[in-house]
Amino acid sequence: MTQNVRDWEMSNRKVLCSLGCLLNQIIEVVKGSASKVAVVRYNGGMKLEVIAAEQKKALSEGVDAKWQGGKQGAQDNNLMAKGDQHKSTEIIHEAIPLFDVALKGIESGYRQCFRSLSSDIILYRTLCGTYDFLHVDVCKGRTLSEIIKDLKAGRGYDEDCDKSKARDAAFKLVYSILQDTFQSNDKHKNAIFDAVLFAVSHPGTFKWKARNAVRAAYESKFILSAKQRVNLNRWHELGSSEQADTDEDDETTEGENSDWYDSDNSDIW
Repeated sequence: MTQNVRDWEMSNRKVLCSLGCLLNQIIEVVKGSASKVAVVRYNGGMKLEVIAAEQKKALSEGVDAKWQGGKQGAQDNNLMAKGDQHKSTEIIHEAIPLFDVALKGIESGYRQCFRSLSSDIILYRTLCGTYDFLHVDVCKGRTLSEIIKDLKAGRGYDEDCDKSKARDAAFKLVYSILQDTFQSNDKHKNAIFDAVLFAVSHPGTFKWKARNAVRAAYESKFILSAKQRVNLNRWHELGSSEQADTDEDDETTEGENSDWYDSDNSDIW
């Protein structure tokens, strides 16, 4: 049953995200009403009209919320005519920042977000904010250690090499850094840097945009030491000729640069 529910949620993710956004907007309108009474009218298409009405029932009867259908148009018109008692707010499905990118990440894997955005950290902050607004659990409760393990799933010499999983994990790393998912980034900053360096030093798995975004996220939260900057710059220089156009293909060959950074023997992984 649980799997069936998850499958249904995935197949209807777009509708659920839109509904969540719409409900949040309706809630905000109702919050602005002193009476907490609302009439919501739907006339088809993408348009809703929310009427914040006066409280007419006794307080003990609670909030009166009505969904009006097409046959109740006359009643709606009467309500709207009483301008001193009702405040009308028309809601058209407003654009959610980077919603199309967020939806692509949900439907096709978060790695797709790297392909859709430049390395501008402001865009990633906006995207992460949109996921939070839509109540999308990007990391699915995964710990830093688990995200790092997923990052390493794309190594070409592993029998169960899974580059898509690794690339999705790279976005989760960006999200967790920007949104402070682990609540104490300072406590984990050494492990986070190793994860960042791992991604940056694996150009065969992580494309140019992904590597730049991971680094930019880290630098937006932490001050690099001289040694850390040298290590990151080394890989940046090696991959600078690749440029962003190579991100258009999400598939890579199994053969990768053998001169990688790897921290399998590090005690902070």
